[in-house]
Amino acid sequence: MNIKKGFVAALLSGVALVAAVACQGATPAASPSGSSPAVATPTAPPAQSLPPKPPESPVEIEMAEVPAPIESVEINIAESFPPQYFVAIKSGLPSGCAEFRGYEVSREGNTVKIEVTNLEPAPGQLIPCTAIYGYHDTNINLGSD
Repeated sequence: MNIKKGFVAALLSGVALVAAVACQGATPAASPSGSSPAVATPTAPPAQSLPPKPPESPVEIEMAEVPAPIESVEINIAESFPPQYFVAIKSGLPSGCAEFRGYEVSREGNTVKIEVTNLEPAPGQLIPCTAIYGYHDTNINLGSD
């Protein structure tokens, strides 16, 4: 039992000695005589400390008229006298930024030409658009002649 008490006393003395050494403050090393301590030189302030402010009004997006992709064309003839002719066109909207612009019909003799157009952001503009392909249905009355 005396050995255990002696061992515990020695262990406690060792822990106390380690704690005493660890708690002492460290003193900085003395600088060589005659020299001054190093001083940090401040750097130049940044050119702009705040992020740029957004424009006051929304930026106008420049739109360009482009031919619309045609998905399907169907010619319908109404059962009337005289018969009426209709064209059903399904055109594509290639992205979330594309808008249906319209169509133009021109005739030369028995030939009917229909141009379908969309509006899309002009080339070179950095506009985020969704990659969703949409459709637009258009019905055009060509008349009876």
